[in-house]
Amino acid sequence: MITVSVSSCARQHALRLLPIGTLLYILAAFGGTLITALSAAPPAIRWWRRRRARTDSAERVAKRLRLRNEIQSHLPARTRWGNRGEAIIRDVHRVDEYPDINERGRGISSWFKVELKDEYHRGMEVFLSINYVRLDRKKHTWEIVQREADGDPKGFIVGRIPLDWIVSVDWEGDEFYGSPHIYCRFIGKRRQPYEEILVYYKDGTSDFLWELQDYKQAPPALLQRLKRLLVAR
Repeated sequence: MITVSVSSCARQHALRLLPIGTLLYILAAFGGTLITALSAAPPAIRWWRRRRARTDSAERVAKRLRLRNEIQSHLPARTRWGNRGEAIIRDVHRVDEYPDINERGRGISSWFKVELKDEYHRGMEVFLSINYVRLDRKKHTWEIVQREADGDPKGFIVGRIPLDWIVSVDWEGDEFYGSPHIYCRFIGKRRQPYEEILVYYKDGTSDFLWELQDYKQAPPALLQRLKRLLVAR
């Protein structure tokens, strides 16, 4: 057997030339341990961030009650479209990036506009988008699709922001956006401010929004493909 020494630069160039299917096969064949470690890293990092953000139980309860009372006294009345007005969600750790927009940045923006839905038992719900969703009735998962197919319902995508992740609210806004600015810790999945993203829908008989029960958001497609390849081994 002939052993060929390849420089780091050459190896990186070769990997870039490989099709995604070949890369996935290599990862599945030789990188099981690495993939397992990488898949375990995000939950561990989220746990560490949330642990660092926690306070004493009594202080946490007092803060929740104080913030809930503040929200109830300032939350705008429901509009004829069924929302509670607009708000700006801001990352408390990246406040100085506002109001600039980093179009080359990766991941979620440090600030963005949403429509307020209402309260829920742990915090606030915000409308993120209206999209068709595809339901996997075997896995009980849902995912957003760009085009409607037979049976794909239209859903209201809603993010849930817990009170513990809300640092402060500026109800007056500023010269750029006069709507409330909600300062949050972005410590959810994919560094988002939501502990959960779920789907609401209308049943056609009224404007009431029903929560899609017993369904969770599907993991990213690439992660699913990696898992399938690992299982196939």
